[in-house]
Amino acid sequence: MLYAIPDWYNDIRELKEDSLKNLIDLFVMEKRSVQLLILNFNPSLRYILHVNSLTSVNYWSIWDHILGIKRKEGIPLAPEELDLPAGTELLYSINKITAYVGDDFYAEILVNNEGYVNEVEVPNEHGIRIDVYDDRGFKAQSKYYVNKSIEKIEWFNEYGEVVVQSGAGTSKVKVLSEQDRFSKIEYESMNELLLEFIEKMIKQKLNVKQDVIVTDSENSFAPLIQRVEEHMPINYILKSGNRLDEKVIDNAVQHVANGNQIFVDNQYIYDQLASESIDLKYLHIGYPYGTDMRLGNSNEEKILNIYWELRTQNDTEKIKRTMVELTNYVVNREDAAILIESDSYRSSELVQNIFFDQLVKRYKFIEEKDRATVTQIISNQDKQNLIQNFIWRLQKKVDEMVKNNNELLNAKLEIPNFSGIVRLLGAVQVNTKSKNYQILSVLDIVRIIIDIGEPYDTLTQFNGISAGIPQINMIGSPLVIDKWNGWIVNGGRTITDGLNYFLNDLRHWNQSLVGSVQLMEQYSVERQVDWWEEKLYGKN
Repeated sequence: MLYAIPDWYNDIRELKEDSLKNLIDLFVMEKRSVQLLILNFNPSLRYILHVNSLTSVNYWSIWDHILGIKRKEGIPLAPEELDLPAGTELLYSINKITAYVGDDFYAEILVNNEGYVNEVEVPNEHGIRIDVYDDRGFKAQSKYYVNKSIEKIEWFNEYGEVVVQSGAGTSKVKVLSEQDRFSKIEYESMNELLLEFIEKMIKQKLNVKQDVIVTDSENSFAPLIQRVEEHMPINYILKSGNRLDEKVIDNAVQHVANGNQIFVDNQYIYDQLASESIDLKYLHIGYPYGTDMRLGNSNEEKILNIYWELRTQNDTEKIKRTMVELTNYVVNREDAAILIESDSYRSSELVQNIFFDQLVKRYKFIEEKDRATVTQIISNQDKQNLIQNFIWRLQKKVDEMVKNNNELLNAKLEIPNFSGIVRLLGAVQVNTKSKNYQILSVLDIVRIIIDIGEPYDTLTQFNGISAGIPQINMIGSPLVIDKWNGWIVNGGRTITDGLNYFLNDLRHWNQSLVGSVQLMEQYSVERQVDWWEEKLYGKN
């Protein structure tokens, strides 16, 4: 059995960049044995599994065992189902509900996107109490704050009984109910309590000679992992896409020194680790992804869509240069468009501002007050009406300028129509934090992919291969090979050179498609899972 120990926080979101989650997906797709070991307090676990299509995967939760919770499923609480004082009135807003008793404020209720309760914040004369609700329909925890510092934490079972309590000026943890399930009624620390249940799990659940464990190389429960490591090896998977800092490198070296394997999904990261004092027989390039044939329809599109995978880790100056270069490319090529997919609003705002500045340089009558409108246009997929309204306003402004100042007549002659602005605004699209299915849908119409990251994004490379799309990268990889299925920007070459190589000569694009199909066969889901099982089970 493969046991995966994820480091997922109580945050309901799609985990498309999470290497461990993607590895679990591979095993699920091939119907191989995999289970989750949940070692952190995560009352929204069922929601997280649902959002990430993992509800079929069984899990063992340390906190369910500590609290004696038997319920596997349940219906989360709606605000109206909370145990509130008689006469409470609820005032609704986005993701937040304010509760009043008469004219007096009583509590603030935080809800998720579906409108179910996550937390209830109840102020009192000493501070505030925050009640945390489990997505199976009961209160799981209460945190008491005095002067913004935690005074006490209580954990509840599904029947509303306090099982354990910590705080009150000490690190000790007290068992207040169901004491026969514990070895003592007071623990020196939370770690002592958790380690007791880790030991139970190891003895009752794991076959240390046959089972394997995979977890994130950087996690929030290192002492618990170390206890498991005393009984069996741990396989660590490095979180995808991040540069290596000194702490990550030191941890990786220590993991290998302890006889554990480390898997990275990126040649760039592998080369960095390989240069350290590390035994290479324990270090592997392992891709937690697989290819499938999803060839799109870009060859049927009149527009040559250029897809740019923009990530927070990308260098700011490189982002600026790339946006200017792509804007110039689209200005000079009327059959091209830019589709930017950003993983953060900060990065989206950066490229939106760069594009607006480029627009102002070309059209002097566009002013700073138009920035918000232009940002709205290029961030909206249904933009035709927005463009029409903006152009109407610009036309009106220019006409007024000419009417009031004859010297501007020549300026008007330089811009006989607004078709250039209309085309440019329609040719740039900035999407932020799209779902994975939305990204895959966009790739159906994409002609070429750009990733300026160092390290590159491996998931994007797999998506590009599956869709048969050539890719432009800053550095080479085993998945994107220069002038075969990609273009590497080095030695004085530019992104524009790569665009011209694949978009001006259909032979190069078709050659890239042939290369992608070969890589699809090499890195199919079935072959990937076979590789992982060989590496994981072969070591144990």
